[in-house]
Amino acid sequence: MANAQAESPGADGSAVQPDRIQYKTFYSTGGRLTIAALIITAALCTMDRMVLSMVVDPLRADLGLTETQIGVLQGFSFSLLFAVCGIPLGLMADRLARNKLLAFAVLTWSGGTLACGLANSFESLFVFRMLVGAGEAALWPVAISLIGDLAPKAYRGMLIGGLIVGQLFGGSFSLIVGGQVLESVTAGSLTHLPVIGSFEGWRFLFILYGSFGTLAILLLLTGKEPPREIVSEAASKNPFSGLRVFYDFFRANWKSVGSLYILTMVVAVVQYSGFAWNVPLMLRRFDIGPQQVGLIMGIMSFAAGAAGSLAGGFAAKKTGKSPVNRCNVIIFAYCICISYGLIAFNPALYTTVFLIAIPSVLLAMAGVMSLVILQDIVPSNMRGVATSVNHLFASLIGASIGPVLVAMLTQHVFKTDDMVGVSLGLVVGPAMALAAFFAFTIKKEIVKKYDGMEASVADMAKPVKG
Repeated sequence: MANAQAESPGADGSAVQPDRIQYKTFYSTGGRLTIAALIITAALCTMDRMVLSMVVDPLRADLGLTETQIGVLQGFSFSLLFAVCGIPLGLMADRLARNKLLAFAVLTWSGGTLACGLANSFESLFVFRMLVGAGEAALWPVAISLIGDLAPKAYRGMLIGGLIVGQLFGGSFSLIVGGQVLESVTAGSLTHLPVIGSFEGWRFLFILYGSFGTLAILLLLTGKEPPREIVSEAASKNPFSGLRVFYDFFRANWKSVGSLYILTMVVAVVQYSGFAWNVPLMLRRFDIGPQQVGLIMGIMSFAAGAAGSLAGGFAAKKTGKSPVNRCNVIIFAYCICISYGLIAFNPALYTTVFLIAIPSVLLAMAGVMSLVILQDIVPSNMRGVATSVNHLFASLIGASIGPVLVAMLTQHVFKTDDMVGVSLGLVVGPAMALAAFFAFTIKKEIVKKYDGMEASVADMAKPVKG
């Protein structure tokens, strides 16, 4: 890859560090504005994704939906276009103006969220949730591509951690505000709103969260786009040649990269199951209202996830350039996360919160590490499409299976809503054990092939003819 290696003299005759030459956008006001825009966009992304989990019971009662239909809306309907659109958006992220691409994506998913507040049937909600998924598919391909060209290697883990912290803040904000709004509806405070009139609480939440997208769009259009580290001449003429370049790289390194993708899929089963059913579990298992649940889960989710994300960024910096050491951190985290399955044994309130909080810390930390590993082993001119394939595994398979499997166990096996915690534990515990196994497999493959992969990255960085 083309990296500036020699120091150059500055205007005052002093030496200028190579990173400040190659990554000058990172040190500029426009670059910092782009970083802020990415973090805020990540927060809004999670808000719009998680709002449905806060309104499961009132939505189901109002529209007459089943537990399985709610599971489909939380998982499959969102992940269908999230997965299908991911690869085209990843290809676009590798060659188009990324700030503008992400701004258009925010407009798409915010519009879908707002439209959910106007839905009157399962079918219309299914379509609008697909629209949300289509827009949100752009976030991580664009973000990983931008960060790879924007920041020096030493800072990339911290920036990825910052994005995850933004997502966690968005999820916490979604839960806390959602709980407050639903309590206000119960008290009759939102029965006659100015201009828009009367709205059910769940409808008001969708419309409110969808309108927040305007802020992210303005920030993204104001930020500065960094120059690309590698530009493929063939890709600029034929955008789909990027798939050929990535295919050649994947074929040479399929065990390592493929294992990373399967690992992402299994972890997605756990994460999306928790996103979908942690809040309904708390509401159904304990005698507390949505305001209290929103406050408890919101604060816990943000604190635990932020700690894990920052720890992941710190660990990524401390592990230097070694993906093997990063794999050791991931294996350790996933082994402890198997304890999430103990939630099936109906523990007390604070024990339940603890069993949710510990995996939130460790999964956030491991999530940062896995994305840094992806950047370690994939060249910059294909990071967008590589991230999209990663999300294809996570969303189309992992996110679709997790929430629906929990719902089906609750509805068809246990046949009572109060058993959702048992269903959740039976899904997430074994899944984390499987994730630990695949993390160990990745480590073994990277130990064998990482030197060769570095050479392959250098070869793949060259333009592909034809």
